[in-house]
Amino acid sequence: MAAQVNTFQIEKLPQMHSSRDSLKSSLRHTTISRWLAILMICFSLTSLPVFAQEIWEYSPYRVQTWLAIDPALSMTDKAKEYFRKDLARQLDLIFGPTWKNQIDDAPAWLKHSMMFDLESLEPNVLASGDMVLVVPKKNEATDSVRSLESFVDKTFEVMVTRKGFDLCKEKLAPDPTAIAITKLRELLKSEEKTSFQLAEGIEKGEVTAALISKTDMQLKADFLRLIISIGDYALVVPRKNATTDAIDDLAMFLERKLPVSTPKDSFEMLSERMKEDPITRLKSQLRPTDRTSAELAKDVSEGRISAAIVLKDDVSRQADNLRTIVVRFDKQSDAFLDRHDKLYFLALIDSASGPVVRVRELDCPTRRFSEVYNRTLYHPQSHLAAPIASLVRDCFTPVARIEESDPKNVKMRGRAAGLVVAEQHPVLVQVGDVMQAIVRRNDRNGQPSLLETVPWTFIVATDVQREHISATVFTGIRGGLEGRRNSRTQRYALKVKPTGTTTELQVVTQLAKDRPLAGTQIFQRLPGGDTSQPIGRTDWRGILPLQSPAEPPVATIEIPSENSVKTPASEDAAADAKAAAATPEASTPTNPSPTATAANEDKAAAAPAAQAPAAEPVAPQVETKKITLRAPLMIYYVKNGETLLARLPIVVGLQPVVTAEVADDSRRLQAEAFLRGLQSETVDLVALRQVTAARIRMRIEEGKLPDAQKLMEELIRLDDYEKMARNLDDVQRQVLDPAGGAITPVAQMKIERMFQQTRELLQKYLQNDLVKKVEKELDTALKGGSPQPPSEPAPTAPQPSSTAPANNNPPANNSAAPSNQPSPPSTSAGPQPAQVNPGAPQPTPISPQGISNGAEPSAPGPGRS
Repeated sequence: MAAQVNTFQIEKLPQMHSSRDSLKSSLRHTTISRWLAILMICFSLTSLPVFAQEIWEYSPYRVQTWLAIDPALSMTDKAKEYFRKDLARQLDLIFGPTWKNQIDDAPAWLKHSMMFDLESLEPNVLASGDMVLVVPKKNEATDSVRSLESFVDKTFEVMVTRKGFDLCKEKLAPDPTAIAITKLRELLKSEEKTSFQLAEGIEKGEVTAALISKTDMQLKADFLRLIISIGDYALVVPRKNATTDAIDDLAMFLERKLPVSTPKDSFEMLSERMKEDPITRLKSQLRPTDRTSAELAKDVSEGRISAAIVLKDDVSRQADNLRTIVVRFDKQSDAFLDRHDKLYFLALIDSASGPVVRVRELDCPTRRFSEVYNRTLYHPQSHLAAPIASLVRDCFTPVARIEESDPKNVKMRGRAAGLVVAEQHPVLVQVGDVMQAIVRRNDRNGQPSLLETVPWTFIVATDVQREHISATVFTGIRGGLEGRRNSRTQRYALKVKPTGTTTELQVVTQLAKDRPLAGTQIFQRLPGGDTSQPIGRTDWRGILPLQSPAEPPVATIEIPSENSVKTPASEDAAADAKAAAATPEASTPTNPSPTATAANEDKAAAAPAAQAPAAEPVAPQVETKKITLRAPLMIYYVKNGETLLARLPIVVGLQPVVTAEVADDSRRLQAEAFLRGLQSETVDLVALRQVTAARIRMRIEEGKLPDAQKLMEELIRLDDYEKMARNLDDVQRQVLDPAGGAITPVAQMKIERMFQQTRELLQKYLQNDLVKKVEKELDTALKGGSPQPPSEPAPTAPQPSSTAPANNNPPANNSAAPSNQPSPPSTSAGPQPAQVNPGAPQPTPISPQGISNGAEPSAPGPGRS
């Protein structure tokens, strides 16, 4: 049987090979046909007016390079063309597919600034020729005008300078939406119904689409869906309808060619209005004038004219009284910056030592300028491209987009990082890179309404897997990168490249920013470290120069391990344990009675095993990494007296000066100084009272009653609680007097707490009970009786209040760190109350970021320095 089977297999083997080959061939043809079909679909899609969604990590940087060449270099046109092509080739060798670069000559009006004043360029220099349509901010005629369509309906005369009249008409180009509205006119259909009746018809399914007033649309908003607004009217369709469900915009609506019902009373008006697009109608309302753009802006702000088209620079001077109407002008800076990711200003100038190249980068989405990079070239003109491309690479700043964040960690995606196949590349973020977070918030037209560098916050890359970046946040403000998120808000991270070696830290007060804090002590710590060291005090200007460390700093970063999984049971147990630790008196009575104890034991014995206390939760595993930073990021602590005012992450050399605005602590220091003096006085007074009382009792025992009476008079004359409390109240009123200047509620609360603690200590140790007891013993001795020994022990030395808040994160925990408690004074006579420290100001609790609770600085950040 086995032989037959083997023979059968051998005979069928050629047939099996043949069938297998035919199967491979058919699969190969099928695969090829599928790929051809996919390619045909792709080619067909390219012919459609569809804009592909850009994929952040797989899209190249869109780069524009403006070139300005000094005429003194005497480069011919042919040499300039060769240089431009060679530079493009060298940049392509460096950046490859991660760049889509365009090299052009710089605008003529910008060339001189690029060559000789590149450091002074600001992002708004590109908007110097931008135009904007403005109306008064508070005006009855224009208050209801919010869009261009409603503006042209009012038929205002729009004033424009005579010189800019033709340029304005040239820049006012109709956009696709405006042209599409004119096509919508062909679909209008007059109806013998009111606008509200048409809205009801859509609700009942009798009308497919209608152009009705916005007021009636709001009454039926639950049943209508807006396609587009046209002035005070709205094109609406049913919210749930198979015919219109796939329609998202006006272009898709026009493709379906659905009839649009319109009330008869407004049909002629709408038909006439949609005969021309709003831009064409706006051009007909332009009126030239001999006044300048600045004068027109002032006239509009003061209400002398209703509308004008002026330069954007002039609007900024009257921004409080002007409101802009969104109009699309062609070749504006906003549109140019939206089309690019990076803009490079590259100037090649002549000098005595040879050609000098200067490069500066503008990151377009964040409107952030880099430092100016300079290099003297010792190459012939035919070989200038390679060193210049190398300088551009040094100037380039990688960008990442923040996808997820919590107070300590972030997840990011690097721009164009998915296009890189090499291990090292300029666009890749490396482990140890320090990045700065920037928040951009757009308005409804996609233009930035807020561009803010997150103050006192830096991000350190801890793990990089191509485009996926994990990082740790070091911040000096509460919340860090946490905040409100929406579709209009983007958060970027840009790599920092410090060019200096020093940074001046200036400390000023929040309430008076022109008032520096002199003598403030500054401590330094490595990121994630546990020891701090004092580096100096601020001078009379409130400034302390910070030096870049000689070696790259090493950060200690704790990263939660991926293997540590917390179960719901362990989380609940951890929460219960935390609650029990926070309120021990609720779980275990301090002095339980025997009855209560027995009842608890019986209840515990009767409890079933299923309700036994949960197992002790397992702490999540944390991996500690030592990462060498690629930028000198250090953590600096600002301390004034016994209070920690701020925790400031600073990259030394990134900016010449950074300013920290902290709470004004002068009143608290004044109160602290007084309380320290009162503390020393109280220690001496408590000791003197005890010694005097002991001497009186000794004289009574020896029978020297006249000497005891003299000592008793001295004891009565010593200060008691009432006198000390009155002095304390007088000083507190003086410290908190509003005439001495403004005081923050947080500082006032701290001062009141310090005085209250001191008052409680005085009340405890300086009452008149001791005087009364000794006086009673002396009276008994004078009457011939034998005095009774005191039934109560002598009071012990006063201790600091146990209710003082604990310092959870002191700036240092070694001998070089600042002490949180003042050294207690000692006395040479009587009992030695070496531990006496009444009234000592207690350290305030420190938040996890290291800023005192309630004393958080506004943290202006480098952006305000």
